[in-house]
Amino acid sequence: MRSSTLIDNDADEKEFIELNTEAKANGDATTSTTSPLQESSSRRHDMESRGERLNVQLPKRKIVRNFCVLCMTVVFLFTGFVGVSILQTSLNREKGIGSTSLSLLYASMIFSCFLPKFLIARLGCKTTLTVSMIGYIMYIAANFYAVQATMFTAAIFIGVASGPFWTATFSYITQIGVWYAKLTNQDKKVAISQFFGVFWLFNQSCQIWGNLLSSLVFAPTPSQKNETFLDDPACGAQFCGDNNISAHNFKQETENVYTVVGIYVGCSIIAMLIVAILMDPITLDNEDTEENKKLNPKLLLATIRHLYKSPIQMMLVAITIYGGMEKAFVGGDFTKAYISCSLGIWNLGYVMICYGVVGALCSLLFGNLVKYVGRIPFFVLSLYGELFTEKPEVAFSNYKLCEATGYAVTYAYNDALCTDTKLYICMALLCLGMMGYISAEVTSRRDKRKKTKFQHHSGMLENNHEADLST
Repeated sequence: MRSSTLIDNDADEKEFIELNTEAKANGDATTSTTSPLQESSSRRHDMESRGERLNVQLPKRKIVRNFCVLCMTVVFLFTGFVGVSILQTSLNREKGIGSTSLSLLYASMIFSCFLPKFLIARLGCKTTLTVSMIGYIMYIAANFYAVQATMFTAAIFIGVASGPFWTATFSYITQIGVWYAKLTNQDKKVAISQFFGVFWLFNQSCQIWGNLLSSLVFAPTPSQKNETFLDDPACGAQFCGDNNISAHNFKQETENVYTVVGIYVGCSIIAMLIVAILMDPITLDNEDTEENKKLNPKLLLATIRHLYKSPIQMMLVAITIYGGMEKAFVGGDFTKAYISCSLGIWNLGYVMICYGVVGALCSLLFGNLVKYVGRIPFFVLSLYGELFTEKPEVAFSNYKLCEATGYAVTYAYNDALCTDTKLYICMALLCLGMMGYISAEVTSRRDKRKKTKFQHHSGMLENNHEADLST
């Protein structure tokens, strides 16, 4: 006797074909016609449920398969990209090529937010993903010949490509999550949350694989270990640009660099082939609208307008910029001044593996604690979604805009300032951001109280009016 499974189930395919055959035969009859009064309530509910399930393009088995394909794509692609990004300020520190390229990358991301809907409507999610990954491959491959012309050009390409890539990824996951919920009679929010939870688990694992590869390839010879100065006073907060005392800790044989970059490029090419060959193309429910097919900077303009018209949004600018600045400090200064300088570039991957694993575990832990202790202790985890429920799209667009600004600015002055100065800047912006956040919380709660009081007052007036009419 064959067991019914989620991955391989002939009954699943049969049911899917039957549902779509019924849809072609009956059109929209299941949702638009009125049932006879004699029809039972349970029958009407069953027909409505089946009517919703007809608007599904893939059976359960293919939904799960495509989701697995997308997860593996992200693992291979960001094993290469995360690995090479962590190495930039240490491996390509001459003339600030590494840090400047990262600054250009995040600066160009700011201007890519009006492209995703246009590309997805014209090309579809699958083709958009495939084309966008070319930008990632270009940036990784540019490290074979890391000069300003190649690195800066590739950085701009990947910055522009990142917006369409992530929007297509999130849209694909959301859409198949909705279909899976319909086919399994689940709440769609629950199904989508489960899909994204697994997806981010795979995405976080890239910190492990990318950094592990670089440390294994860059493992020093016995003579290099003897030359390492672990107590170099020029490292850490005192690190101030190029210094000759610890320069040997940053150096790597050209063959090792080519090996690491070659592995990363290979991983990213595999990711693109996985999508191109194994992923099924889908049509989003709102993909074919005429507005989406036009290159319209509507979201970009709405983002800027929301930034200066919303007082709460203005209060959160500093703390959001700090979020990008803090991550850029870890990726650019912590890796260079505290790890590569004192421990050697070959230990960089091992330290950043610990950073990634602990960060993932803390995210899971804090996410569960929020429901017990409230939002304030862990405000970074659900801030924008809670405060801007009426305009989530422009609010999150502002979040990405401010965060990308923090990244771009921090990487831009990476080689111009000493590490202790950068720490002071980060701490000052953090204090300013916290004051802004507290003001946003106070304003939000005050507005909610006013809204609740107004609704209560309106309800009382409506009840009194009804009472007068009845009298």
